[in-house]
Amino acid sequence: MSSIVIPQAAPGLRIARYRGEIDEAVARVLDGAVVTNDASLAARVRALRCYGWQGPERVSALPGCNARLDELQAAILAVLLGHTEEGNRERRALAAAYRQGLDGAGVGLPHDDAGAVYHQFAITFDQRDALADYLRENEGIETAVHYYPGLHQQPVFLSPGQAPLPATEKLARQLLSLPIQPEVATPHVARIAQAVRKGIHRWKAS
Repeated sequence: MSSIVIPQAAPGLRIARYRGEIDEAVARVLDGAVVTNDASLAARVRALRCYGWQGPERVSALPGCNARLDELQAAILAVLLGHTEEGNRERRALAAAYRQGLDGAGVGLPHDDAGAVYHQFAITFDQRDALADYLRENEGIETAVHYYPGLHQQPVFLSPGQAPLPATEKLARQLLSLPIQPEVATPHVARIAQAVRKGIHRWKAS
């Protein structure tokens, strides 16, 4: 397999694009890189490659795209698609375990639907950020905030006279996604649920 060394952008050159190929053994998957010595251009390119997101908050300030699926990824996906229903069953089982472990804990739970596949398992809690901080710093559990701010509040979509969407805005402040990937969560659901309870108890006692 060939290797490619990407040099730094030449002095005086603000941006350059390089293209490479991996050999036939792995289907000649095209790849490439953009190099620049301009920090603002680098930030713009990073944003454009993924929905226009800027920063860890995933705020869309630019009309970007999602162009991350190459032929190799597509080939792997074609195999994984055959395991989709198995994966969905695993996620439903994890969701059911979370529901049992968080019953009466004082958090909102996703709507219980037999057809749900639980791409995320997002609970709601008024002090979402405090709970996420507790889980990360005290329990070593990473969570995620996927839906903040609301789509209508993303800078790229803002328009004069934008009407408020109070239900959306409330949920955007409350939603917190717990680990739901079977490879990560399966052995740990009971501990995660207990940690959530402890975090809520600590917040109420403070």
